[in-house]
Amino acid sequence: MLHSVLPSTDGRQSDPGVHQFRVTPRPEAVNQARHMVASILAEWGVDEAAKDEFVLVLSEIVTNAVEHVEHSDTWVTLTVIWANGPCLRVCDGSPEIPITPGVAPDWSAEHGRGLFMASVLGTLSWQLLPDGRKACCWYARPQDAESRAA
Repeated sequence: MLHSVLPSTDGRQSDPGVHQFRVTPRPEAVNQARHMVASILAEWGVDEAAKDEFVLVLSEIVTNAVEHVEHSDTWVTLTVIWANGPCLRVCDGSPEIPITPGVAPDWSAEHGRGLFMASVLGTLSWQLLPDGRKACCWYARPQDAESRAA
């Protein structure tokens, strides 16, 4: 289930913009988030290659959040921001930071490569919110002049 958090009078946000929505921590949430963010990036005029890369990283981060959320009644909150390029924040109900920045994953393990890939493609950082009960992941992909339509 997808739920918009920020109200809008006409359903659209202008650039620069902030879009925030919540998804339930279920596997289908990844697909819902992918479609919503792809639509936002298209509205902002992000080119196909940059959009595809950003949505791929989003899929990995949201999948991680959905897999590790502690309670099925907890929302996964996504915020997409235009700040000199598209940025993403994903918050879940887990109080744990999922990876150690800069440490390569176990390449033979079933899990763990997606977030490392995200850290290679852009800037990936983690934040534990002040209440100590929720972790947030930030991802930013610098926007080059050619990847945004005029």
